[in-house]
Amino acid sequence: MMRRFINLELPPEPTINNNCVRKRLKNSICDNCATSCPVGAVSFSHMAAAIDNELCFQCGNCLFSCPVDAIENIAPHERTYQGDFLVVNHDEPVANADELIVWHRQYGIRGIQIAEPLVDKWLPTVASLNLKLKTLQEPIWQLRIVQPAQVDTGRRMMLFRQKLDEKPLDKGQVKTGLNARKQFYPEDSWFRVELDTASCILCGACAKVCDEHAINIENNQFLIDEKRCTGCMSCQVVCFPQSIHVHATRIRLKIANRLVLTIMMVSAILAIYHFHLGKKISIFAPFVRNIKNKDGYNHLYLWLSYRAINRY
Repeated sequence: MMRRFINLELPPEPTINNNCVRKRLKNSICDNCATSCPVGAVSFSHMAAAIDNELCFQCGNCLFSCPVDAIENIAPHERTYQGDFLVVNHDEPVANADELIVWHRQYGIRGIQIAEPLVDKWLPTVASLNLKLKTLQEPIWQLRIVQPAQVDTGRRMMLFRQKLDEKPLDKGQVKTGLNARKQFYPEDSWFRVELDTASCILCGACAKVCDEHAINIENNQFLIDEKRCTGCMSCQVVCFPQSIHVHATRIRLKIANRLVLTIMMVSAILAIYHFHLGKKISIFAPFVRNIKNKDGYNHLYLWLSYRAINRY
């Protein structure tokens, strides 16, 4: 037994391979992996990028933000789903919106079922996802809240009955990287490339450094296919006259949508006040009760997104 324990091999540590633009361009400003890391495990130095294995708990967020698929030895989290609903019955690493938007197309997921104790952890992510889906003119996800399953402490019942009674859930993983997202949303542009035509000298450096062949110089003309762009910003870095600027596509709301979200915000506040704090509001009680019974939580996470995503 001791011999088996000694010979146990540990999984390889997560690393960043040489595809990373930080390792190829000395002035690279790409920091997608570091920005998405909730524990600050990614660090940069001159022509180098590294992941601190002591801090990293392999949530997988960096996998969905890297423009060149440079993250190694981290696998996307295996999640459960049933039909077109993602199912969260136990405490697991919370997905980010970039992962869920791949679930939306790869598996046709249209909602999420969450056990009640875990709702607060997932609401901001689903809120962010739904705002992105709104922008893409895709159906938003529905939220289904359930009570956690009761565990039978009897030995036989615990080991056998629950397995027989419960309908088995499907398991799956999604493809990672911004290239995978492009594959599932080929008609959409995720980044906007601005060119200052007055200062551009058409040297072609940007086209040569672009891994996705999103930029071409033909007949003394600058041609850009924004649907190919993954936002690595290499073109911006190598542009000597600083004529190119890359921006992530931002969610923009019309006045009508702002009004709708404002109404949702008020509805959510009333629902929280009326039901969670046990306060009775005689004037608004029927209105609030109707919201709570139908889709009050859907209003709530849209409201949370309105407050959390400050991009308007």
